[in-house]
Amino acid sequence: MINLNDVLTKEASSILKIPRTNDYQLIVGLIFDRIVLGKNNVIVTGIGKSGIAANYLVSILNSIGIKSIFLHPTEAKHGLSGVIDLNDIVIAISNSGESIEVLEVVTLLQNIAKGISIVSITKNRENSLYKKAGFSLISGETEEIDPLKIVPTTSFITACIVCQLLLCELMDALDITKKQYITRHPSNQNSYL
Repeated sequence: MINLNDVLTKEASSILKIPRTNDYQLIVGLIFDRIVLGKNNVIVTGIGKSGIAANYLVSILNSIGIKSIFLHPTEAKHGLSGVIDLNDIVIAISNSGESIEVLEVVTLLQNIAKGISIVSITKNRENSLYKKAGFSLISGETEEIDPLKIVPTTSFITACIVCQLLLCELMDALDITKKQYITRHPSNQNSYL
């Protein structure tokens, strides 16, 4: 029988090992210049569980007023890559950094809008996506917590935590107030009081 306390301890340990670097501030500065001041978009992409983390990032960025769009890698190859503009920022999420679909969409977007900024979120620096990106955030090496140690469990959580850290840095840099946040969430304002 699996010991749930051990599972939680392993997952918490992986979260605490996420590298905390100045890269967050660099990316916040880039988002501020290109998105807040420049009125461009953050385009976020990923496939599988990384795609779910990408959708989560889009949701939380939009909730604080950072214009964000999820671009599914397959759909990008069927015309949706038309959303990209030269000054947009692409955030590509892939635990391994070797997901073919994500690498292909990054190459496609780089060919369409030469000079766009690519931010990768991967588990380490030894992968193709990290090498394609000008900026990166590292989620860290993890051991999955399922009994087979293959289901994206801990790696998914650490990718989401990296997204949350980026959100916290952005909220701090933009000095987002509770009132501003509630304005974008009128249906839930009573739960924020």
